[in-house]
Amino acid sequence: MPSLLESFMIPSAMLADIEAKGFIDLHSHVLCGLDDGPSTMEESLEIVAGMSDMGYSTIYATPHQRRDLYAPLPERIIESTAGLRERLRLDGATMKIFSGAENCWDDLLFEKSKKNEIITYEGTKTFLLEMPGFLLAGELSRQLFEWRKEGYLPVIAHLERYIDTPNLLERAGEMAETAVFTCNLEALGGAGGRRAVRVAREAVSQGIARVLCSDIHGKAWLKHTAKGLKWVRRNLPKGSDELLLRSNPLLVLSGEVPV
Repeated sequence: MPSLLESFMIPSAMLADIEAKGFIDLHSHVLCGLDDGPSTMEESLEIVAGMSDMGYSTIYATPHQRRDLYAPLPERIIESTAGLRERLRLDGATMKIFSGAENCWDDLLFEKSKKNEIITYEGTKTFLLEMPGFLLAGELSRQLFEWRKEGYLPVIAHLERYIDTPNLLERAGEMAETAVFTCNLEALGGAGGRRAVRVAREAVSQGIARVLCSDIHGKAWLKHTAKGLKWVRRNLPKGSDELLLRSNPLLVLSGEVPV
């Protein structure tokens, strides 16, 4: 019987599709009925269509893995991803959908870590990680080092939310070689509060956040994602959208930390 990690392997032809074109979203809640994302397949399809219109060609579905909230089994995530993938195929859509999870820093994650069963991005040993509140965990640096020794590459979700962390950007910068920090496009576009917006824009401008994600939960989020993409194109050097939404995500999926 294949291991959990082996069950996530991507066919080489699909990897070629990922590399060929379009933006890559490493953080989305696009699968219906698994967490606080869309409740119907129809809304999932609307989200995918909207992301496609913005230039995305690949979406990683990352439902929550959080003991006190949502924790769909890996098999259910894989099944739901396959269902959306098949529906898109039947509809003639070209978007590529792969599975993953947004792993919360809690006892469920550490149970999985001990068993080498962290839910990663499909076909990789890279995984998405979020803090449960507004602080980066005090022992985060040490744990990131341990995961890297085990061959994992952690990707930290929405850096801008951890605004209660003293010297947040300085601390994140110190961990930039053992993890990849991301920011949400909605924050760059002005959503989420002034402090979060400021942190996100500074983190991206300073090169601390090296990947941008949608973290999309529903079709209403599409306008915020579009505003963030517009901010990138207006305020960062030419080509930054390709760097932060395609080139760097590809490196991350291959297990490399972008520089």
